[in-house]
Amino acid sequence: LVSTVIRTVDLCFFLRRPEITEHESSGACGRALECARDDAEQSTHMPRLRCKSRQGRTVRQRHRLVRRRGRLAKGNMMRDISPAILAAYTCPDPLEKAQLAQEIYTDLCAQAYDHAAPIDIGLRPGRPDKPELLAPRFVPRRRITKASTGRIALLHAIAHIELNAIDLSLDIAVRYADYRLPFDFVRDWMSVASDEGRHFTLLHHRLKELGSHYGALPAHDGLWEAAVKTAPDLAGRLAIAPLVLEARGLDVTPQLITKMREV
Repeated sequence: LVSTVIRTVDLCFFLRRPEITEHESSGACGRALECARDDAEQSTHMPRLRCKSRQGRTVRQRHRLVRRRGRLAKGNMMRDISPAILAAYTCPDPLEKAQLAQEIYTDLCAQAYDHAAPIDIGLRPGRPDKPELLAPRFVPRRRITKASTGRIALLHAIAHIELNAIDLSLDIAVRYADYRLPFDFVRDWMSVASDEGRHFTLLHHRLKELGSHYGALPAHDGLWEAAVKTAPDLAGRLAIAPLVLEARGLDVTPQLITKMREV
């Protein structure tokens, strides 16, 4: 974990060097990312995210991938992934956004895309009218109890985090395309987006079972405010989102597991 953090910080400092040429950037960034991935693969705590194994796919999914691969091989239809990511990023329906993120990653595993061209995605992702987004200090505090209201409050808060995680992954995958990073950078972040989409979908259905839905309670916008502030700077985004905000989430994970078991 420490080694991976150091590699990421090294990459952040590297990206801040304006005098680096495009050729140097591509090679050095690629080496830095490869080293970080190697470190992650060697750590049992940070496995590298990969495409689903063949055994992990349903029969329908396998058939769909076989047909898609056949069409691609026949027509050599390698294409830009950015428009697809933009469509998911701007989608206002959370459940559809989650599904699109998973579908894009499935297509990516089927080698439907080979590059990400620079594209303007704006500063705000598509979101529904609800939940109402408030400053963190104005979000009502609710006790997490065994009653249905307590469970709903906890699951709603986690669902909001997962939706933000989907958008953050989609955002970083294409916002910095002009940095000319290896396509594995996009691939890895789309793997994250797919996982977060699956998590949101599970939470969505659980909230429905409890007689509620995402958007029933207000939420805060602190995470996306940080995303807006780091939008012009990849190094800043890498330093703030994964190494600070997500790290805080890891800090409270033990307590959250205990709380989930209690309710």
